[in-house]
This record gives sequence, C-alpha cells and structure tokens, in this order.
Amino acid sequence: MRPAEQQPAHTVHHLRRSQYGTAAQIAHQLGSDVSAARVRDWARRSRKNGDRLHGLLPAHHLPGRGRGTTWYRLDHAAHVEWLTRTGPTGAKRRRRVAARRPTRSSMP
Repeated sequence: MRPAEQQPAHTVHHLRRSQYGTAAQIAHQLGSDVSAARVRDWARRSRKNGDRLHGLLPAHHLPGRGRGTTWYRLDHAAHVEWLTRTGPTGAKRRRRVAARRPTRSSMP
C-alpha cells in the first residue's frame, strides 16, 4: 500500500468489510452537498447524550503526526445522513442545477 501522502484524498480504506475514512473522505463519498465539517458535526452530536444521533457515528482517533487522524465508518455516516435528511427539520437532498445564462429575451 502506498503512503497516505500519495493516496488520493477521496480514497476510503477497507478494514474488516467496513469502509473507513477521514471526515473529508467520507464527505466526498456521500456527495457534493455534504462537507467534512458536517461529518465532524454529526460525530460531535453522536457523543452528546440526549441527541437524536447519540451513538450512531462513533469516531476512532489514532495518534500520529500533528493532531493525529480521526476515522469514521462510511456505512454509519450514510445512515446518519439519511436520518438527518428524513427528519422533520432535515434538509432534503437537492439536485444541483447549473445556473442558466440570461437570454436576450429575458434581459430588459
């Protein structure tokens, strides 16, 4: 296996039939409307007692250079994304549509 510096940022690692990745890698796999900050927010909410997401997205921190690396399971993150999108206040997934250029007939 190549060193981590040479692997593409979107590579998700397979360990024991489960796919693990950093917040950025998980966000890339889930789609363009999910950010790494959103994945970290889900993990933070997963640690809070009384939150709807409690215990659903455990984080696995490994010490290393700098502050180390935190890994998340892709299947857990996908489940949490589904829960947040189907909840009563969750944002529904939006299809990104390219902005239309104004036509001459629509210009004043």
